[in-house]
Amino acid sequence: LQQFLAISRQRAPRVLVVDDDPDVVAQYTLHLSAAGFATEHLATVDDLVAKLEELRPDVLLLDVNLPRISGIDVCHALRNSDRWEFLPVLIVTAQVDANTRLRAFRAGASDVVGKPILPEELIARVGVQEQRMRLLRDRADRDGLSGLMLRRAFVEAFQRALSGCSRGN
Repeated sequence: LQQFLAISRQRAPRVLVVDDDPDVVAQYTLHLSAAGFATEHLATVDDLVAKLEELRPDVLLLDVNLPRISGIDVCHALRNSDRWEFLPVLIVTAQVDANTRLRAFRAGASDVVGKPILPEELIARVGVQEQRMRLLRDRADRDGLSGLMLRRAFVEAFQRALSGCSRGN
């Protein structure tokens, strides 16, 4: 049990960036990696669900203007799914008008960030969302009195550890 706790607390917070601009992705990755976040990216939402399942990110950075679909629509779809309804979604957009911001928040965005974004602001906003998610997860996964993992969280951690052992032989 102590090993599961140690493993879950050792991993770097994971951020998934969905943006079709490679320069923006490179900038976000550089700054977030320097701040201790593990980042991965997608240029389109075609493989988003598979990537979410594989990575299980702590925060999703989502551009509004994506090929064939709006990031706001993607956020709305995530909020309507049982699996990803609580995932912190930061909408990043060059359109910082009130209507776009309002549409993003109505779709369930955790935060809306205007482009260009200062590196310190990006790190702070992602960090706040990650800390909130970690706190909520800890409260949902651990007994308040003993601090021990609850059954569901224990079984999930055990399955992840077993899968990791199988992959590593």
